[in-house]
Amino acid sequence: MADTRKVNELLSSIDLKEYILPEFQRGYVWTQKQVKEYLNSLYRNYPTGSFLIWKTPQSQKIRGAEVNNDNKYYKLILDGQQRLTSLYALFKASPPPFYEGEKLFFNIYFNLDTEEFVYYMEKKMKGNIEWIPVTEFLKYGDVGKFIASTADSIRTYYNNNLTKLIKLNEIRNYSYYLTEISELDINEVVSVFNLVNSSGTPLSRADLALAHICSYWPEARDIFKDAQKKFSEYYFDFGLDFLTVCISAVSVDSVLFERSFYTAHIDIIKESWKKVKSTLEYVINVLKNDAFIDSSSNLKTPFVLIPIIYYLSKNSGSFNSEDEKRKFIYWMFNALMWGRYTGRTYQTLQQDIVNIKNSKRIEGLIEVLKRLRGGKLEVDADDLAFEGTASRFFPMSYIVARSKGAIDWFNGLKLYGKNIGKRYKIQTHHIFPQSLLYKHGYKSVDRQDVRRVNEIANLSFVTQETNLKISNNDPYPYLKKIEEQYPTALKKQFMPTEEYWIINRYEDFLSKRREIIAKEINKYLSNLIKGENAFIPLTTEQIIAEGENEMVEFKSYLRWDYYQNVVNKNIEYQSLKTIAALLNFNGGTLFIGVADDGKILGLEKDYNSLGKPNKDGFELHLNDILIESFGKEFRKYIHVSFENTISGEICLVRVDASKTPAFIKFKGTKEFYIRTGNSSRSLDLQETANYIKTHWE
Repeated sequence: MADTRKVNELLSSIDLKEYILPEFQRGYVWTQKQVKEYLNSLYRNYPTGSFLIWKTPQSQKIRGAEVNNDNKYYKLILDGQQRLTSLYALFKASPPPFYEGEKLFFNIYFNLDTEEFVYYMEKKMKGNIEWIPVTEFLKYGDVGKFIASTADSIRTYYNNNLTKLIKLNEIRNYSYYLTEISELDINEVVSVFNLVNSSGTPLSRADLALAHICSYWPEARDIFKDAQKKFSEYYFDFGLDFLTVCISAVSVDSVLFERSFYTAHIDIIKESWKKVKSTLEYVINVLKNDAFIDSSSNLKTPFVLIPIIYYLSKNSGSFNSEDEKRKFIYWMFNALMWGRYTGRTYQTLQQDIVNIKNSKRIEGLIEVLKRLRGGKLEVDADDLAFEGTASRFFPMSYIVARSKGAIDWFNGLKLYGKNIGKRYKIQTHHIFPQSLLYKHGYKSVDRQDVRRVNEIANLSFVTQETNLKISNNDPYPYLKKIEEQYPTALKKQFMPTEEYWIINRYEDFLSKRREIIAKEINKYLSNLIKGENAFIPLTTEQIIAEGENEMVEFKSYLRWDYYQNVVNKNIEYQSLKTIAALLNFNGGTLFIGVADDGKILGLEKDYNSLGKPNKDGFELHLNDILIESFGKEFRKYIHVSFENTISGEICLVRVDASKTPAFIKFKGTKEFYIRTGNSSRSLDLQETANYIKTHWE
C-alpha cells in the first residue's frame, strides 16, 4: 500500500507518535555533510527516495516512549530514520522522540545570494543579511511573517529575494511516497530492513546482526547500552558493533555473521552475552593493571580484544597463568603496532578466531604476525621516521613510558591518562616547539617538514599544567631545569643527552630519540615473554623451510628467465602480481632468489641483468617498477630488504595489508589479484566488485 505525505504532515505524525522507530534500528549516524546535501536536494526539489513503514497490530519494542495506540496499529519506520530525524531537527530545533545517536546539527544557514547551505561561521555570517538561519526561518511557517519580523532596513532586500525565500519555505511541502507493509512477522520484517538498508548510508554487518538479535530479544539494545555505560565509567568506550561481534564470536565461533549466526537459538545468544560481559570486565582490569592502558583511546582499535575475549570465554573467563596473560599482552601490542586489523577487519578476525579454536593457544597468533613481518617483530628506528600522533606506534610510546614509571616534568605526578582535574589531564608536548622549528628553516607548507616537526620523536607526555608552563620555549633551558629537579624524568621519556637539545641539531635529536624509543619498545615487549625460545624471531631459513603459504611466496628471479636465458618482463610480472595479491589480502612476504622448493638461488643473475649490476641497482629497479605498477600511494605498504644466507643473497619484500584496493598496471591494463592458499589469483569484474565490497568495510 502506498500513500503520499508532505514533510510538515510527517513531522506532525511524529509528534503524535503515529510513526515510531523499532528497537532493532540503529541510531542516528548522518554527518554534517550528509545533512547539508540532503537539505540542498530538498530545496532544489531533487528526488530523495521514499519511506518504508511496517504496519502491524502487534505491540513491538520501540525506541523512545511507549505509544498510546488508539488506532490499533503500530507504524514503525523501516527506511527513512536518518532523513526524518534530520527534518525534525531542522524544523523543530530538537530531536524527535525516538532519537538516539551521537550528534544533531541545527546551526545551518542559507545564503540568499548564492543559494548555498553552510554551517554557521561567525566571521563570515554575523551581521550579513544574506545569511539566514534555516531553522529559525522555518519556524515562522510563512515567508510573510518572517519578513514582517525583520527590521525595516533589510525588508527591501528580502522582498527582492522573495522567490528564493518561498522556495526555501516550500521544503515543508516536499512530498514523499510512503509504502506500508503488513502481514509480516518480526523476522520477515528484519529481513526486509536488512535488504532495504544494504544501500544508502551503509549499515555494517554488526548493525544488521544487532537488528536480528533485537527481533528475538527486544530488550537486547537497552541491555547492551547499559553495559556500554558501565564500561565507559571506567574509560572504555565500546560501540554496539564491537559488542555484537564479540557475541557472534563466542556464540558460533565466527565473526562473519553467516547462516550459523542467524540460525542460532536466542538462548545461545543470551548466554554468550553473559560470557562477553563478564570477560570484558576481566579484560579491562588486565589492561589497566598489567598493560598500562588507561582507556580505550590507547587502543587503535578495540577489535584487537576480540580474540582475547573469545579465548577467555572458552577457558573459564580468565587466564590460566601469568605467563599466558603476558603472551596475550605481547600479541595484542604487536597486532596493534603492525596493523593486524587495518582494513578487512572481519576476515582477519575470523582467521585469528579459527587459529585459536584449532590450536587452543596464543602461540599460533604470534607466529602469524611473525610470518607477516618476514620473521621479526622488533621495531626499528626507521619505522618511527615521519610518524606522528596518528601512527600505530604513538600509543605504544606512551604505554612504554608509563611502564618505566614516567612522571610529569614539572609537578612530578606519575603519568596517568585519567588524573583528577582538568589541569592534570595528559597532553602531548612538542619538545622542540613547532613555532621555533618553523622559524629555523622548516616550512609549515612543506608536507615533509610538517611531518618532521610533528614526529613521535619530538613528542613527550606531560600534564596540561606543565604544557602551558613550557609553552613555546627553547628546550635546552627548561630541560636542564627538569634534569635538576627530577633527575630520572627525562630518561623515562626516552630523552637523549643534552648535546642533542639545541635547535641546530634537531635532525640528530630525532634520529637519536627514534633509536631510544625503538629500543625501549623492544625491551618492554621482550620482557613480557623473557626466556621463552618460542618467541625468538624466526630466521629466514626457518620461514623458507616451512614452505609457501597464504602469506609467504618464493620467486626464483625478479626478471631473469632461466629457461630462455634472457630478461623477461613476464617474469617481473609474476612477482608484481604476488605483491598485488598480498596488498589485497592480509599482507605477507615475497622472497626473491628462492626457488619453489625452497632452494636458495641468490640474486646474481638478476644483478648481472641490470645496468648497475649490484644490490643498489636491483633495489632501484624494483622501486621503479613498483611505482610504475601500483602508484606512489601504495609504495608505503611495501618494504624491501636484503639478507645474506649461506647459499647467497636474497631479497625480502614485506607487504602490509593495503587500506584501499590495489590494482596492478601491466601492458596497458589493470588487474586485481588476491591470495588463494599459496598462490595469487586474478578476479573478474564482478568478483572484484564483490571482494572490494566485503573486504574494505
